[in-house]
Amino acid sequence: MKLVGAKTSTSLPVFIIKHGYLLAILLAFLIRFAGLNFNPVGIAHDEIRDLIGAKSLAVTGKICPEMFAGIFTRTGEGVGIDTVFAELVTYLLVPWMRLFPLSLLWSKIPFVLASVGLVFISAKFFENVTKRREIGILTAFLVAINPWAIHFGRSAYENIFAYFFYFLGLFLFTLPKAKNKNLVLGFIACFLGFLSYFGTKPLFPVLVTLGVAFSLVGNSSESKKRAKDSVRLGILLILFSFLVTLGYLKILSASPAGLRMREVAVEPGLDFAEQVNYQRRVSLEIPHVRDLAINKYNLMAKYYAERYLSVFSPRYLFAEGEKGFDAFMIADHPFMYFLELPLVVFGFIFLSFSFEVTVFILLLIASLPLPTVLTKYSSSIYALRIGLLFPMLSGMAAMGIYGLTNKLEKYGIKRLFIFFVSGAYLFSFAYFWIIYWYRVPFEKNTGWYFPERVLVKYMVELRKITDRKIVVVAGERVSHLMYYYAFYSGNYENKDDIYALNNAIISGENEVNGIFFTNECPKVEKDSVYIFEGDVCEGFSSNLPRIAATRDSGQRFLIANDPVCGDLNLSRYPYPRNITEFDVEKMDRKTFCKTWITKP
Repeated sequence: MKLVGAKTSTSLPVFIIKHGYLLAILLAFLIRFAGLNFNPVGIAHDEIRDLIGAKSLAVTGKICPEMFAGIFTRTGEGVGIDTVFAELVTYLLVPWMRLFPLSLLWSKIPFVLASVGLVFISAKFFENVTKRREIGILTAFLVAINPWAIHFGRSAYENIFAYFFYFLGLFLFTLPKAKNKNLVLGFIACFLGFLSYFGTKPLFPVLVTLGVAFSLVGNSSESKKRAKDSVRLGILLILFSFLVTLGYLKILSASPAGLRMREVAVEPGLDFAEQVNYQRRVSLEIPHVRDLAINKYNLMAKYYAERYLSVFSPRYLFAEGEKGFDAFMIADHPFMYFLELPLVVFGFIFLSFSFEVTVFILLLIASLPLPTVLTKYSSSIYALRIGLLFPMLSGMAAMGIYGLTNKLEKYGIKRLFIFFVSGAYLFSFAYFWIIYWYRVPFEKNTGWYFPERVLVKYMVELRKITDRKIVVVAGERVSHLMYYYAFYSGNYENKDDIYALNNAIISGENEVNGIFFTNECPKVEKDSVYIFEGDVCEGFSSNLPRIAATRDSGQRFLIANDPVCGDLNLSRYPYPRNITEFDVEKMDRKTFCKTWITKP
């Protein structure tokens, strides 16, 4: 059965054919917007820096201290600059940040919209390459309910913008009647993706090359003169994409943001020379042959091959999922549904009837692990850097559903198959949704820096009842806690407050609203309140009030001279039972203390 471009009978009702894209977009928006102020329960480190940077830029015209927006930021301020984001997203957020406050709800809406846009544009891409509207609509629904797309679509990670722009470029390259204008627009869209996220910059020249090549091959029936013009333009765009990438790397390496270049390496602590020596030591001596087989280059090739192939592991994609940092994980749930494994396989089977499309899709998918292979970090960044893979696989699953539906029609079991697949997807989504709402907030909130959110609520309550000096001792970067205070306290909205906090970081005074942030362990005085991050300072009583992690009750912040919750009987460990209990800003003092401040 020829799938791509074939005049097969439709497998979708007329109403869905007509309104399917609109329904899928509404479904995607509803899933991503529902309860956005509740889950995720916090903001991760990278997210908050990007949002704070955009807010500072919107109100004061300058980015916040200790942060770079790639090569756009030529000079930095602050004691130590270790946060470098891509160039574009911080600036894209500026108009939004001018209008709306920093909050878990308002700050993430632009990312929700980018995620919904990804649903639509990835579906239109598959409609282009298959020439079947039904496959595009099915893809839209599958990406709308895809666990990866939902998880990151509800966050504030800048990668979602990069994937939207890259898919927009692929969509333009694959338009049925591609014109030179679409080649240029596709290049521009991919370039915007290049500027949106550091983790996917290596994909820019690859996607431009594949997109332009597919466009030229797919429109080879044009007149000779027009075809020659398109080929010349296509070659120029491909060469320009490589020149832009190389030029960017040169500028980056010479700029303060060049510290991101350190990520292009092998994993820390991995010594190939030591491994070669060990393997030779435990091998029999065979003149010349042993050293030819066991050497640094062979081990490096094996190392990179394992990293590359790990991305495509069915166990990773369809069974276990991410096993890294909490904010990148869904508790014991993969980023694809298990039932999609056979559907993806059938999708490739049906796709194989079109040689050009098959080669194009396979090369696209094969290129996606490139950013992961080149970085020194291990599996914890798979989810961030291979995000294009999940809409791609959803599209292949859509092709599998469409092809099987048409194939099974002649056996009279088409309706039964549709009923079975619909039911399986409904069950799979319901299970994911339960895990996402009832387990992830409890088990994974540390990765979303929820204890920092609790800390800020405590400081806000503390400032309501006393003007005593507050000293917060940070375990690492002082500015890290100061930015969380800015985000959750509401004291980073007007120009005066933003300048005050930014200048406090730049000057090294690190004081805002009578709260002193420091790395040094002070001498404790009775008239002041002290909050210690983790076990940064030793010698304090083990039964002091604290902010603990929900997963293991581990100490996150220790409080000395507590005037906020000292008059209450506190729990031994936090044990929230309802998602609304994570909305700490709306809690009264007593409820907050009994829920989140513990005492062993």
